[in-house]
Amino acid sequence: MQNTQRAAGGGGERRLADVLSAEFDPAPDVLASVLTCYDMTTGPDGQPVRVDRRLAEIQDRYGSGHLVSRRAPPMILRAVEQVHHRAAQTCERRHPQAATAAITPG
Repeated sequence: MQNTQRAAGGGGERRLADVLSAEFDPAPDVLASVLTCYDMTTGPDGQPVRVDRRLAEIQDRYGSGHLVSRRAPPMILRAVEQVHHRAAQTCERRHPQAATAAITPG
């Protein structure tokens, strides 16, 4: 019973991380951010979805007091922001005229 309570309270999360890290190398930060971004901006049917809607779905599914609802949003938002920023920088470097035209009024 104590192990079940600990798992439900977040201790299980730590043990799972220990097991996974013993077996697999961690993904590079950039890859983890890209995977998180695509996961959080793609709906179950493959259509684009706003990250705030996905976060609301997570909170609805788990409840506002759940560990996932409390800890995940800042990490997810940071990953999505990093990927979008990096993509914008890449577009600007590869297509400077298009980037300028997109932000120039008229």
